[in-house]
Amino acid sequence: LIERGCSSLAFFGDPHPREIGQRLDGCKDAMARAGLVNKLVILPARLAAQAARPDIAAFVGSGAPLPQGIVAASDAVAMATLSVLSEAGLSVPGDIRVIGFDGLAISEITVPRLSTIRQDLNAGAAHLVDLLLRRIAGEETDPVIMKPELVVRMSS
Repeated sequence: LIERGCSSLAFFGDPHPREIGQRLDGCKDAMARAGLVNKLVILPARLAAQAARPDIAAFVGSGAPLPQGIVAASDAVAMATLSVLSEAGLSVPGDIRVIGFDGLAISEITVPRLSTIRQDLNAGAAHLVDLLLRRIAGEETDPVIMKPELVVRMSS
């Protein structure tokens, strides 16, 4: 989003869960590297699309200046954001650019097609099961960090 000219961003997602907090930290780091200090608004929206919609609608309809780009903590939140922005008469990416996180298959058929930060969900599930079984067996385990992939589509 920064490379596409966004100098103000919003992060939509509750940063309290560790994984979402790390996504927010990555967003903050990218903004700091670009010299965009104090240009980030955080909306602690829930991660389920329907639960996030009221928070997103209130944010968009508040009358406050909207950011140029929105980083959603999940593809589900990003899809809810696309819907709310459309209902408010705003175009994506014309008025606001949006990117999600997860790489869900449905993000390929949203309107517009959703840019996302894709994780290998199958590998993540395999790691999760492996770590769980090892912990049940009493083994200490370290967290697994997987490298995500940026998938640029029409929403950004």
